[in-house]
Amino acid sequence: MFPFMFYFLYLSWNQYSGPDFGLYEIFYSTNPNMVGYHDKTIFTQGVDFTVLTNIEPGKTYYIIISAYTAQGAFISTSEVKVTYNLINYGINALIIGGIIAYILIMIKIFFRKRKMRRIGIYLTNFLKNFLPCNIHVF
Repeated sequence: MFPFMFYFLYLSWNQYSGPDFGLYEIFYSTNPNMVGYHDKTIFTQGVDFTVLTNIEPGKTYYIIISAYTAQGAFISTSEVKVTYNLINYGINALIIGGIIAYILIMIKIFFRKRKMRRIGIYLTNFLKNFLPCNIHVF
């Protein structure tokens, strides 16, 4: 489990391997007694992860994952506690910084190419006026 980008939580588990799979249900709350919980249902047995949304930064979350069989029996994990700490904030800051740096580099490359294309057009026009041969720009 990893709180990602402050408002999302990546959550993974071991798949239920029985032939009578029904569904996974994920319960999560900021209350250790699961009062006011939210839930998310997954109907595909091969899925072993999900991303929980609307996670509030800095809050502690309590999570239980249950696998239900087609007959209604279930197996649940123990309650798991997920908290934000300085490492989570640092990793998220690095991810956001990397995304911003990538965008800035792409913008710089885009404008450099536009500028080089303009220089190429000016150079071609200049050469057309002073050289006796035909010049084509592709």
